[in-house]
Amino acid sequence: MTAITAFFVEDGNKLVVASDRQVTYDREIKEKDKFFNKGRFYIFCSGSEDVYMQIILEISNNRSSIASLANFINSRYTEIVATTRRLEITNDECSFIVVDKNRLKARIIRRGTYPELLDFDIIGAGCDYTRDVYEIFSKLAPTGFQLKNIKWNAALKHNILEAYLYLSSKQPTVGHPAIFGLDIFVFENPGVKHFKVTFDSDINNFSNYNFDGVV
Repeated sequence: MTAITAFFVEDGNKLVVASDRQVTYDREIKEKDKFFNKGRFYIFCSGSEDVYMQIILEISNNRSSIASLANFINSRYTEIVATTRRLEITNDECSFIVVDKNRLKARIIRRGTYPELLDFDIIGAGCDYTRDVYEIFSKLAPTGFQLKNIKWNAALKHNILEAYLYLSSKQPTVGHPAIFGLDIFVFENPGVKHFKVTFDSDINNFSNYNFDGVV
């Protein structure tokens, strides 16, 4: 299962979404499918490849409302799960993050709900450690300030790696960042930058990594 973190920084003017790349089971979402761009929306998912791909194929590129898109994904997921259970087919639980890159808004779709992302959340294998990971990031924030007051800088990048190192130590289904790397998206109205994190050699040296932009 995938772990995907999402949080706002720089007074809410940037949204960071990070995803591991490990694929643990055959039915899980493959590395290349963990995120999709559909028009102005980016859709991230943790869970079953079969379920996710069925939903993605039904989404057109011309949707304009994040609320209606989140409602559609939630409804279709509920229908698919109900059908597979009737057929006695089991599917891994799916959860989603939908980002509107033009308006810098995000929704978390999980267990029948799709609330707006206001600060910080995790979907997938890292959910049980949301508070622990939040504290890894909040160490960078001034006392009494919210996580979103953190700046997008080298220290934050390092803390993203630290967070995934921690998650991979707790959950074997979360990819170790120095072995599998990470995909990191930085959304700021109206654009988005995609980075891939890789390590050259020593996986124990967390200062020795590449943070490369994806064209």
